[in-house]
Amino acid sequence: MTSNMRFEFITVAKAKALVVAIIFCTDLRPALEAESFSEQLNPTGDPIGGGPGYRDIMTAGKSRFVVATSQELVAAIGEAGAGDTIYVRDDAVIDMTGSDDQAIPGGVTLASGRGRKGSLGALIFSNTLSEGNKFMPLFRTGGKDVRITGLRMRGPVAEVGDADYSLVKIANGIKSDHEDLQVDNCELWAWNKWSIDLAVAGGANIHHNYIHHTRRWGYGYGVWVRGGGKALIEANLFDFCRHHIGSGSQATSSYEARYNICLDHDVQPSFDRHGSQKKAGYDTLIHHNEFRNPAYPAILLRGNPLGEARFHHNWFAHANQKAGIDDRRGKQREKIHIHDNVYGYASSRFHPKAVATAAPAVGAAPLTVQFDGSESQDREGGKVAAYRWNFPDTPSATGVSAYTVKPSYRFNEPGRYLVELYASNEYGIPGLTRIPVTVHPPKGGYISAPG
Repeated sequence: MTSNMRFEFITVAKAKALVVAIIFCTDLRPALEAESFSEQLNPTGDPIGGGPGYRDIMTAGKSRFVVATSQELVAAIGEAGAGDTIYVRDDAVIDMTGSDDQAIPGGVTLASGRGRKGSLGALIFSNTLSEGNKFMPLFRTGGKDVRITGLRMRGPVAEVGDADYSLVKIANGIKSDHEDLQVDNCELWAWNKWSIDLAVAGGANIHHNYIHHTRRWGYGYGVWVRGGGKALIEANLFDFCRHHIGSGSQATSSYEARYNICLDHDVQPSFDRHGSQKKAGYDTLIHHNEFRNPAYPAILLRGNPLGEARFHHNWFAHANQKAGIDDRRGKQREKIHIHDNVYGYASSRFHPKAVATAAPAVGAAPLTVQFDGSESQDREGGKVAAYRWNFPDTPSATGVSAYTVKPSYRFNEPGRYLVELYASNEYGIPGLTRIPVTVHPPKGGYISAPG
């Protein structure tokens, strides 16, 4: 069984010699020398997380509707039919507060240009909060074969909050009520319950997205798989979620997660399968993912599947299987297969080397700092294709980000800050470094040491 799985993987990646597959089935580490870590982790041909280098980007010129305002968007959704594309201009910022729950007709594509010529893609946001039992999203499917691509979608709540979540209203990004939803090359964040709610998961393909800051305590799922079939969740970049992927115990609930990277800021286990000793969904297939935060188990399995659970060929920062997989199945273990994983963050030596400088790194507020990431390198001989800087000095839970190799940033408030640089290669695999910046009060004041 293992050899067949690996052979299929090689075929998708580069059809390298079968002998590599045989070696890989025996031990993951020798294969890292025969086939690069980047090729194994991401054979899709597009960067994990989408953005620069993503190939299947729609254009305004081939779209029936081109919109830039909420009124234009709502009107286009009401008029569009199967085969139509609604293109949101790359520079558009659209406030959909109060105009949520838009049903995109079957066969319609909602698109923007994230990743083309440095574009971040249009931003569509909503500050609407609804009662928890309504499950109201920003967008939902109005039929089969809906595609949402190349957009940024922001919700109203990025904070963790507390355990009293029953008193808090919720916000959801995308809801699938029909089969064959595709969400690709998007950035979604600040949806405090579900960024993507697969109420009907059959045929869904959630791929090459950057999903983050969906982390409300007790809610907080990047992708939630409810039932109605199997979802494929692949090549996504996840960070700052309570659970990046989760699924209920429904007998019709299945998901396969592959080629995803879970970064350093998980709030709880990355991938979650709800359930009981008698029923924990149907299939849970988790393979060829990288989990970088050892503070919590990467996988939480709460019961026994009706089909099977198979966890293999993943890379864990965790010291061993017990640390990486929280296994609550009890005694029934014949449907569970855990094999050929690597533990202990061995993959880190293959990450791109992120190198950052700051000038000046110390000064009085307001302090303008010039950052430089141009010395970053890909350890496997490729090139650094994308940069993301995270600046943590704002009241916003998400902070401020920049995407150029040499950004300039002004710190207005005194403090000691750790600025993060993620430098990613062509496969979308990021390396991380942090650089300290100290901002003193004006006129020789002092700042307290960090607690």
